[in-house]
Amino acid sequence: MNDLTNTAQPRILIVDDSDMDRLLLRTFLERAGYREVQAVGSAREAFHLLGMPRPEPERIQPDIILMDWSLGEMNGIEACRRIKAVERLAGIPIVMVTANTDGQVLKEAFEAGVADYVTKPTREVEFLARIRGIESVKREQDARKAHERDLQDLALRLEASNLMLLREASLDSLTAVPNRRRFEDALEQEWRRAMRDRTPTSLILVDLDAFTAYNDTYGVPAGDQCLKRVAGLLSRQVRRSGDLVARWEGDAFAILLPATHAEGARYVAETLRAGVEAMESPVSQPEGPARVTAGFGVATAVPRRATDPEPLIRGAQQALAQAQGEGPNQVRAGFVTHKGS
Repeated sequence: MNDLTNTAQPRILIVDDSDMDRLLLRTFLERAGYREVQAVGSAREAFHLLGMPRPEPERIQPDIILMDWSLGEMNGIEACRRIKAVERLAGIPIVMVTANTDGQVLKEAFEAGVADYVTKPTREVEFLARIRGIESVKREQDARKAHERDLQDLALRLEASNLMLLREASLDSLTAVPNRRRFEDALEQEWRRAMRDRTPTSLILVDLDAFTAYNDTYGVPAGDQCLKRVAGLLSRQVRRSGDLVARWEGDAFAILLPATHAEGARYVAETLRAGVEAMESPVSQPEGPARVTAGFGVATAVPRRATDPEPLIRGAQQALAQAQGEGPNQVRAGFVTHKGS
């Protein structure tokens, strides 16, 4: 007798229109230790049990199907073909039980998806050997599929983890806008594109006015909240595809505006200056919220061949220094000079 106490019981479905044959196959299986056995007398009953055409979530599908070749209303080959056409059932091995061993019949059976066959009258030893062989193959297939699913799950988790790490590596941890490294990479890329297309690239540098005094007066946590609000405001107002708002350093931000002329960049800077001025500060005083303003330096250049974006950065820095030198809440535009100009 087959000892199945240490392995999961395979679920076996018998489909045969003969009461005597169903009883005989069930007896062979149960005598060999198989307990999860169901038997139906027609293909229609089998389809219902398998949840065809609509699956029922609570229904447990069999691990092996024993299909009689002659079922009256529909032969076993056609029933097998219909079962195999259902994706969720296609992996169930079907063993054809038949008295017809004609070569053409067996050829059609295997073409329909039959995994093996046993002949009638069924001999117990041969029958159980076939079942155990199919069971072993099914177990190996299930283990391989489970391993493949585990590998796929692992690959998806690794991909998600890598994307998260990449995102974290390119974002400023405080303000959640791109960091200096991400900005420099984007600037290099846009500079090469502008060089190829002969289009202007604009840069705005933003520096909060008297932010050291703000931190000293209200505390570093309040200063951090202020930086977050400024970063959020800049990101919401600079929304064109390809534009980039990044934290430059400390209380300074950089705004990259590809394919933008000087007039357009100056307009964006003025809009942002007014937005920062009108922004509600996270700190309230008896006389009202603490006021926050910023200086803006704007520079625009059409890249020349074999140049880098350093002149654009230098022009924006000079414009920002001029703005801050003239007082708080200012916008100034600078000139970009290339080496050799």
